[in-house]
Amino acid sequence: MSARRFVEVRPDFARCRVLRHRWEPAGEHKVDGSKLIVLRCDSCGTFRYDRWNTRTGVRWGNPTYAYPEGYKDSEPGHDAEWWRKSFAEHLYRDGVIKDRPSADTRKRAKVILVEDAEVESAEG
Repeated sequence: MSARRFVEVRPDFARCRVLRHRWEPAGEHKVDGSKLIVLRCDSCGTFRYDRWNTRTGVRWGNPTYAYPEGYKDSEPGHDAEWWRKSFAEHLYRDGVIKDRPSADTRKRAKVILVEDAEVESAEG
């Protein structure tokens, strides 16, 4: 599926890949002397499972995830930058951003943020 088609069909998946998940608590369970904390993304439906030591408060290992059908992307070249560009194109087509994304979009955004910060510090 092309980037444009995928992002239009499942903008929630693209949003989570670009902006990260919006985790909400979904449950807790005792497991082998630890506490399993279950989180669910309220945008795309991904579940995250974290195990915590109940004595020390240290997380055991890395979290594990259960993704909704269609979320995983194994297409060659679909890295984080590819997803950012695809999502920016989607936002442009929907009228959320006014300038068409380009290769130097990120560079221009940084310049604008720095200029805004300099103006604010000069005024303050």
